[in-house]
Amino acid sequence: MAALALSSLVLLKLIGVGLALAVLLDCTVIRALLVPAVMRLAGRANWWLPRLGHRKDRPAPSPTPVPAAPMEAP
Repeated sequence: MAALALSSLVLLKLIGVGLALAVLLDCTVIRALLVPAVMRLAGRANWWLPRLGHRKDRPAPSPTPVPAAPMEAP
């Protein structure tokens, strides 16, 4: 971004400054203010976790890994 902002071409300068402002805005406003506020408002619904593999119509995944077949000599 700094290389684009310090470029002699106006279009590249505009892109570099725009990217820098977008990153700064994302870091401060979005991640520092909005995300914590939304997480606080959501409360327990924020930590929802689906129960994958525990449905009644299919068996649960096997806890032991299946060994791989031995490799044959060339």
